[in-house]
Order: sequence, then C-alpha cells, then structure tokens
Amino acid sequence: MTTNEIEKQLANKADKYISEKANEIIKVLDSITKGLSYEPSFYDYMKDHEVIETGKGNWNYCSKNGLEKKFREELVRNFKEKLIKQYTKELLSKIDLLG
Repeated sequence: MTTNEIEKQLANKADKYISEKANEIIKVLDSITKGLSYEPSFYDYMKDHEVIETGKGNWNYCSKNGLEKKFREELVRNFKEKLIKQYTKELLSKIDLLG
C-alpha cells in the first residue's frame, strides 16, 4: 500500500465520520419537528454571509436537506484536516507498537 493510498483512506475515514455527525444533527432536528406538521426553513448562512458583506441581494433560505449539506461543509472546513492528523497519529502509534 502506498502513502497516497493510506492518505486517501484516512481522508475517506474523516469524510465518513463527518457525514455521520451531520446526519446525527439532522436526526436531532427531526426529533424536535416530528409530529408538529411543520417543516422549518433556515437561513442559508453561508450565502447570507456574502449578502451581509456586499450589501446586495436578498436573504437566502434552505430546507432541512440543504441544512444537512451546510453542516457537512462546515464540519469539513473546520475539522477534516484535524481528523486526518489524529488518524495519522493513531496509525503511526499502532505501527510503532508492531515494530
């Protein structure tokens, strides 16, 4: 196995973990809205940030599905590289134990 293949596997592991966590956040939202006969909409804060900076455009909204995508994007931006570093440390530690 090459170093690139290992890096790809660690990145895939981080992506999978992040997707699971974004899904868990949506499950909490589902548990709140279940039985309310109400489907909330949310500010699309990533696009709205651009609106605030430029002073142009209207506020944007997204659905719950769009919100899950935004959570995933934010988690990737904030944590993916840190997760890969953590996974790399763990892998190297296991390799040291074997050696």
